[in-house]
Amino acid sequence: MTLGELVEILGGKLVQGSPETVLTGVNSVERDFDATVATGALRTAMETLPVDGKAQLDVVLRLAGMMLHKSNVRPRFVECVQAFREGIGNGPGATLESLTENYTVAHDKYYEPFLAQHPYIMENYLINTIFRCQFPFGREGMKAGAQPEMTREYALLTAQFALMKGLLIGVAGFNREAFSAAHVVHTMQAASKHFEHHPEFLDLAHQLLVDNQMDGARGLAILLRNSETQPLAHQPVA
Repeated sequence: MTLGELVEILGGKLVQGSPETVLTGVNSVERDFDATVATGALRTAMETLPVDGKAQLDVVLRLAGMMLHKSNVRPRFVECVQAFREGIGNGPGATLESLTENYTVAHDKYYEPFLAQHPYIMENYLINTIFRCQFPFGREGMKAGAQPEMTREYALLTAQFALMKGLLIGVAGFNREAFSAAHVVHTMQAASKHFEHHPEFLDLAHQLLVDNQMDGARGLAILLRNSETQPLAHQPVA
């Protein structure tokens, strides 16, 4: 099973239905996980979904650029964004087409082989994001009397996962064969702290998806799909 497939399961089980069915959906995800891994049923469905690196990268670039104008941006995050940009060749004369080509090379040649050997890294990030954002209710949805917007929360979970993956793809392209767990930890910590200190990021990210018509099932699938996908190890998460 791939990480993209796991996010699809979360969306299918938890987003659909009324708030009263959410806990049932949570139990269903846990119960059906082994069966889904064993049969590979979702992999076949995922392989029919579009791969659009250009559209994916465009959203990642826009998400990564949010909040950079803030006066309290930390140098560590600026370093991560700079490495990401250099890793995909984002300089004078670059076009979205050339950036997409470099992004794809960085994914296939440096990011994917490393993550294939360390699948738990992105798995842990996804699980931590689920807990941090209180998915599928969201922080606002947890308040008394609130009506959870589960479709919105699923879109935001996907966007955050896609952004972190995209940053790491660029960082992998920048460091090439030297790409290591230390680079992953540095990027994740810097980016997570940056966006946690700017809570308005989630609202802006959702508006970006809506404006670009990427908040529906097809758009979110594009954010998850690359030319190759790393297997998701089925093991306890530390």
